[in-house]
Amino acid sequence: MRDVVKKLIKEYYDTDIIVREMVVQQQQGRQVINIFPNLAAVKWNLFVKGTVDRQTGIGDPDVDRTNQILEARRQQKAEQVFAMVQDILKIQEETENFNTDIWKNTVPKPNDYHPSLIQYSQRALFYLKILTPFEYDTTEDQIDESGIEIATKLLPKQVDKENLEGFGEE
Repeated sequence: MRDVVKKLIKEYYDTDIIVREMVVQQQQGRQVINIFPNLAAVKWNLFVKGTVDRQTGIGDPDVDRTNQILEARRQQKAEQVFAMVQDILKIQEETENFNTDIWKNTVPKPNDYHPSLIQYSQRALFYLKILTPFEYDTTEDQIDESGIEIATKLLPKQVDKENLEGFGEE
């Protein structure tokens, strides 16, 4: 369950108008992988109506429509995290303590704007010691024989038993 919450929060923050585009090519009998930033609108083929060139299939990126999709995605993730946090607070009988002692603001409603939902949720997860504000992913660069970075490997985290208590995992 802890991993699900962490994944949802990560997806919330990873939702961006700039995405990573990966292109695999064959050069001199070798496979070359290029990773570069691209607008999500271009990757998703979201172009402003009437600007698409019939020959190339490319037009002006529809940034407004892309932002609407990204905002809806952030809202969805924030609502999912918020619902889970509400359940955890209720199960652990900490809702009142957290809301009065730590949050001290008006508690957001389930369909409020996503920044307030995610802020409330994160603070509750820190309060319950399910997450810490210092968690991070450890990565290691993957380099080919010519010294070019081709990927980033995500290393497994060491288990922090103190933070697992919030979910009843040990």
